[in-house]
Amino acid sequence: MDEQTFHALYADTAKPLWAYIARSSGRRDVANDLLQETYCRFLNAQQGNMKPAEAKAYLFRIASNLLRDRWRKGEDKTWS
Repeated sequence: MDEQTFHALYADTAKPLWAYIARSSGRRDVANDLLQETYCRFLNAQQGNMKPAEAKAYLFRIASNLLRDRWRKGEDKTWS
């Protein structure tokens, strides 16, 4: 994914993705950390030429998995 395509994807997805993580975790600090980790994992996965809707769905799946992993590890048992 080239830089311009990533910037466009980020502009379209960062706010709703952050809101989803913040709502799910109940914590802004967790949302900030997991948002960054979500995009890092997305870029490292190098999924090729995904359509925007596919990329958005993949980002939300990564975020969901990170939230689930965090909860399973007991890093924050105050939310589910």
